[in-house]
Amino acid sequence: GRSAGETGDSSTAPNTVASSSMSTSKENPREKAGTPCVGGGDPKHMPADGGKKSKPYNTKKPPKAVKAFDFSRYPQRHVALHVMYAGWAYHGFASQGAETSGVPTVEAALFHALRKTRLIAPNASWQTCDYTRCGRTDAGVSALGQVISLRVRSKVPWQAGAAGAGG
Repeated sequence: GRSAGETGDSSTAPNTVASSSMSTSKENPREKAGTPCVGGGDPKHMPADGGKKSKPYNTKKPPKAVKAFDFSRYPQRHVALHVMYAGWAYHGFASQGAETSGVPTVEAALFHALRKTRLIAPNASWQTCDYTRCGRTDAGVSALGQVISLRVRSKVPWQAGAAGAGG
């Protein structure tokens, strides 16, 4: 008699197709030779682990350790920053004690960004960095062209008498 593979019988192992000249279905040439194809793909393009993922997709990297940053190693400059903001999510520009109350203000967000970028020290306050502002806005108001000035970390040391040196 004939074997199951020669008759087109479906009793062959899963993921393989028996070779038969009488089969009418489209077949992968590798499957004709009895080569299993994991997931229906071409075995020569499959990963070495047979298509199984060695790591789950949603793995999160552990948080990076915060490196100590020595602000005393860097010179500082007094600079003016020209800023604009969309204020609809804030209760005005000026903090007015909002640091302790948790009310979001533009000034608090600005200081958070300056700390995060390490332009000012983590414990810096408006007094310790010679901070001044030119105006303020009410809750929900946006602004274009606000100017603030403060002392920030800089790679360029301040030179007395240099053009553009503010001090």
